[in-house]
Amino acid sequence: MRLIAILLALWAKQYPQQLDRLRVTDSCYRYARWLQTRLPVGLWGSAGVILLLLPPLLLAWLIQGWFGDWLFGLGGMLLGVAALLFAFGTEHSDLLVEQFLQAWREGDQALARQAATSLNGATLPPMSSGEGLPQAAVQGLFCYSHERIFGVLFWLVLLGPVGAFAYHLIVLARRFGDRHPDSGDGFRQSARGFAWMAGWLPARVTAASFALAGSFIHCAEGWRARRHLSGLDGNAELLAATGFGALGLAPSSSLRELLDQALNDARSLIRRAIVVWLAAITLLTLFGWVP
Repeated sequence: MRLIAILLALWAKQYPQQLDRLRVTDSCYRYARWLQTRLPVGLWGSAGVILLLLPPLLLAWLIQGWFGDWLFGLGGMLLGVAALLFAFGTEHSDLLVEQFLQAWREGDQALARQAATSLNGATLPPMSSGEGLPQAAVQGLFCYSHERIFGVLFWLVLLGPVGAFAYHLIVLARRFGDRHPDSGDGFRQSARGFAWMAGWLPARVTAASFALAGSFIHCAEGWRARRHLSGLDGNAELLAATGFGALGLAPSSSLRELLDQALNDARSLIRRAIVVWLAAITLLTLFGWVP
């Protein structure tokens, strides 16, 4: 049933305008702001992240427990579709890429930086100024695919709808901290720590799928070069190194002249990686390891 939920959600993802109103990203941010104003300053940190995540996760867990087995698993499948559509988010990679390309061609670095920031999830690598923006955009596309697609699929397969829902809530908590400086260093660091822990294993599975979907040797070289890095930035660096390697490019190479081709190749790589994931999930389903 989870495989069917994934296929249905990926199909529905092609119609963003019809589904965006069903996603509640802004509501999550408003809830975070509401909670921040009511918690004592001393609790707004690690405890703030936990209190932000716990009530909706408990509700999602109860709903999955009550309706997951409804009509021979149909309820669980529908919950999986809903969780995936929520986790795919309202910022769409194709639109962000086109926005970046148009701004870059027109020399509007402010708008190009904004699009690259959205792809990277509200944080940009250190080189992301001037000539480094194309590299940041391509790297952001790899990070976007991990946070919005592969990481969500990983936790859906492992824990069901509540897993996909939980992972996206953690990503939203991290983005809230990054986008709102007044959220405080304690909250920001705690949210980034949660995001690193939730994304560590999916990032490595995603990197492996890049290797299978692109140049295996160059991808493995990029992995070895970044295997010692840790933290949330380490996950991003690993995805960038393996993604660029799978495309046969060096992360430090200039992409100014090859920007359109690099972004299109990156999108094609991500689509092939999705096929790799679907094939793997299909095999796991056939062997009875995934319901």
